[in-house]
Amino acid sequence: MIVESSPLAITSKGTYILILKLNHEKSIQVGKLGKFKFAPGFYAYIGSAFGPGGLAGRLNHHFKLTTKPFWHIDYLRKFTSIEQVWFSDQHIRREHDWAKLMNQMDGGSIGMKGFGCTDCRCETHLFYCSEIPSIGQFQKLISNYFSNDASTKLLSV
Repeated sequence: MIVESSPLAITSKGTYILILKLNHEKSIQVGKLGKFKFAPGFYAYIGSAFGPGGLAGRLNHHFKLTTKPFWHIDYLRKFTSIEQVWFSDQHIRREHDWAKLMNQMDGGSIGMKGFGCTDCRCETHLFYCSEIPSIGQFQKLISNYFSNDASTKLLSV
């Protein structure tokens, strides 16, 4: 399902994936994780928005480039464009489940160990793909593992 709206129009809380594009190889200092060389291609960053502001607040933060990075993703966002946003507005925390599923995507691999997951046991919340990942394939993985979940939506960017 494609939602033709801006992040401001999403009023609920939920889980999301930013599909980012990096045009050229770039060495980036990612907070205390250190400096890492990112290959050109697509990066899928998985996050959740269950605090104040929900999905709208979190996604609007990601759409703006911050001068004072707070999260790991803020460091990468300075050098990438947001190509797509996949999200679920269910009130079920799926961030960690989605990270496991993203690791099963065709052509995907871990983008950087420890990225975005200092508060959990996941290996990473950032995945790399040389080609733009398929939301259809991801939705199929979700339906195979979580038959009761509503579909993941694609935000028109």
